Formats: sequence, structure tokens, C-alpha cells
Amino acid sequence: MTPTDPPHTPAPHGGEEPSDGLRPAGQRQDKPWWKHLWVWVATVIGGVASTVLAAVLTDIISGDDDDQRKPLLTSERHVRPFTDEGELRPPFEDSRKVKEGRCDAASLSSTDPAAWRCGFEEENGSALADPCWTYALKAVCLRSPWDPQALIIENVDLAPRAHLSTKPGTLPWALEIKDPVGGDTLRCSWAGGATATIAQQRVNWRCTDDDDEVIGDAAGDVTQSKSAPWTVLYSPDDSSEVQKAEILTVWY
Repeated sequence: MTPTDPPHTPAPHGGEEPSDGLRPAGQRQDKPWWKHLWVWVATVIGGVASTVLAAVLTDIISGDDDDQRKPLLTSERHVRPFTDEGELRPPFEDSRKVKEGRCDAASLSSTDPAAWRCGFEEENGSALADPCWTYALKAVCLRSPWDPQALIIENVDLAPRAHLSTKPGTLPWALEIKDPVGGDTLRCSWAGGATATIAQQRVNWRCTDDDDEVIGDAAGDVTQSKSAPWTVLYSPDDSSEVQKAEILTVWY
């Protein structure tokens, strides 16, 4: 008896027949487990890197914003009118000279230990200049740190004195302040002698505008800060109000 061949079953959808228990041709096999693990690790690393980069960029941008928001702190300056060779430093220039004088006291305007109060003779009688700085037997006297017109005493008699200023406390010689109303920069020079009071505090500086016109007074002491501009009480001539004004620069 001749064996009968098994009936032929067509492959589904016209594909090839399965062979030896394998999947039909053209169907993808599952990836090995270690390839799945590598994909997962790469995804995690990429996510962490993106997070770190975003944080760094945020810090940089925030840092720039913080720098822009930081207040401009008060600048402290000292005056050195002479070079090591005894010449005037720019922008100062010898606009007036007298032949002789006497420096016999510490400055009452500047807290610089090297600053003097000097007297001299002129046509109308005796005069005082303060502050003055000396080099050898010569003295240069300034009205303010921003006024380049200097008085030169060509031959001075230096009296013995303690090299300490007699100016009260550590009050600056001059200030640049920000007008609390208009925002303009005002220059305020030390007011010697008897002055008025504001809020029971002595008027220590007379303030002027860009045209050197007196427009107000600054009184009392300077309120210092390490994280914000220093302040001082300011009273404009055309107002009865007293306000705190930010100090841009101080000179000693």
C-alpha cells in the first residue's frame, strides 16, 4: 500500500510556510535582553545630562539677572595730589601761587592723616586753606576733589603736630550723592565753621549741581552698609522735606 502524502496547507496571506518551528520569514525576532538594558541606560544618562545642562544655563541666566539687580555700592576714594617727584597729578593744576605760608594744624576738612590746615598772607590780609598736602617745603591746597584749580604755597613752615586729623569721627571730606527726587548727581563739599542743623544734626556738607550752584545740604553722619549704597540725610533748598540720599562716592 502506497503511503498517502499529507495534505498541503497554504501559508497564511501568501507567505512562506513555517519551517522547523521558526517564526515566519520577515517577522522580527525579539532583541537580546542586554540590548534593552543598554537602551534604558542611554535614556537615563541622556535625561540626567539634559537636566544638568538646563540647571547650568538657568544659573548663568539667573546670575546675570542678579548682577543687574545688584545695587551699585558706594566708592571710597582718597586724594594724592603729588607724584613721587613732587609734581601735581592730573587733573590738578597750579592756578594760583603764594610765596610763603605756615601749616601748623591737622586738616579740619579731610580725615587724611597727611592733610594740613595752612595759613598764608594775601593782599586783603590773612587767609586759610584746608585741606593741603605737602611735598618738601611746598604745599598744594584744594577746594574739593573735583575742582582742578589748586593753590600752591611755594615755601611753607611746617609746625610739629601729631599726624592725626582733628576732624570729628570719620566724616568724609566730600560726597557725591544721588538726588532722591530727580536722580541727578550732586556734589557735596565739607562745610567748615558754624552751620545750621537738620533733624537735630549738623549740616556737614553743602551740595551743588553741575553748574556749581548750591541747591541743598547733607547733614549728620554717613550710614554705611556692606550690601547697599551708603546713605546720608539730604535737604534741598527749595523744600522743607528731609530724605535719605544714596551716596555714590566718598572722599577722605
